Amino acid sequence: MTNTIAVGVDGSEPSMNAVRWAAEEAHRRHTVLRVVHGHSITTPRLPYGFLVEARAAAQHCLRDGVKLALDAHPELEVEPVLELKPGVDLLTDESEKADMVVVGVRGRGGFAELVVGSTAVALTARAHCPVIVMRGKETAGGPVVVGVDGSPASEAALAFAYDMASRRNADLEAVHVWSDVISVWGGSVPIPDLDWDAVATDERIVLSERLAGWRERYPDTTVRQYVHENRPVQRLIHQAEGAQLLVVGSLGRGALANALLGSVSHTLLHHAPCPVAVVKPE
Repeated sequence: MTNTIAVGVDGSEPSMNAVRWAAEEAHRRHTVLRVVHGHSITTPRLPYGFLVEARAAAQHCLRDGVKLALDAHPELEVEPVLELKPGVDLLTDESEKADMVVVGVRGRGGFAELVVGSTAVALTARAHCPVIVMRGKETAGGPVVVGVDGSPASEAALAFAYDMASRRNADLEAVHVWSDVISVWGGSVPIPDLDWDAVATDERIVLSERLAGWRERYPDTTVRQYVHENRPVQRLIHQAEGAQLLVVGSLGRGALANALLGSVSHTLLHHAPCPVAVVKPE
């Protein structure tokens, strides 16, 4: 980490929203903002004039992103980055030295492939730092919501969520979802003959224990705990209504496994009502 935030820009409105968010976060952290544009041309034997125009358009796009950041915070240290490289590859490189990478929910040009889908999933899998995908509405004064399942990925997400909530003087809402079914070949079946009230009580204790050390580290952060049975994706989406940020791990287990793997892209990144942070364990 080199105390920087990287943001991908391609001139689209979603990417400009990402620049606005990243500039505000860089200002809050007193850190450097790197405004990044990657463009790659794979069609062979293009006229030289076309390549010159494409390069000029890329430079114009980058200047617009830098200007937007500086208009919001003139004192901010902003570094423009322009490379002839696919967007995901460039952002992955940037993630090696950044505290976080910020992208719009969809793009064009240099980051056209960052429409929510397989490439966005690839970025969250390949990035070496948290990835923030700007979508939905960031509610000023709203809480930071985090999914917790006890896996290393959710522990990393919890650390990131506490840090974000503390920096923003926001409340933190921790969501833990347990399951009353087990996976079997071809589907899942209910677990028989258990005292489900006792199980629910145990799960609440588990969540409290997960939060105990963090409460000591962040005593000024108000934390609310939510324990639910089944449907982790729907629970997280509902809880994120009116939130500033939804934080999830890139891997998970138990009831949140689907939410923290493919459904991060296929469900949360498509349907979350606020920006989503995807965090990998170190």
